[in-house]
Amino acid sequence: MKWTIKDIERLKREGVLKGVKVPAVQPSMFHDKKARKKKSIEEYRLQVACVKHFDLVYPELIPLAFHIPNQAVIDSGKIGQYLKNMGRRRGPWDFKLQVPRDEFWGLYIEFKVEDGTLSEEQKQFRNLSKELGCNYKWIIIRDRMQFVLEIEAYLKTGRVNI
Repeated sequence: MKWTIKDIERLKREGVLKGVKVPAVQPSMFHDKKARKKKSIEEYRLQVACVKHFDLVYPELIPLAFHIPNQAVIDSGKIGQYLKNMGRRRGPWDFKLQVPRDEFWGLYIEFKVEDGTLSEEQKQFRNLSKELGCNYKWIIIRDRMQFVLEIEAYLKTGRVNI
């Protein structure tokens, strides 16, 4: 049975859920799977284009630029369980550039299309990292040109003496 927000609210009013811990209902819980999949594919294409650009322009930094596998696309079957057992978590951002610049230890990038927003886990990951003193730069990328400009600007900032 598919539940809707109205179903949950009705059950709350009727007292059926009394004493049952029900998470806050978010409209995103009921989005169409096809729409989510389409958005996921668009974000995948954006990320692939950006990584290809990065690899062409900054080949010397390839070992320090990597994807963090955390997406739901791989949640099915043995691969998803395998990665989960190895410590895959919800929340880490899509891409990390482990190159320090100025006060930043590196750069985290999340690829989102159009009106895509950070998940609660992604916000929590960023906020907890900041609270613990991890000084990374955080950027949400929505198109390839923004990626090009942001990476260029970040890499032009001062180097850290190590």
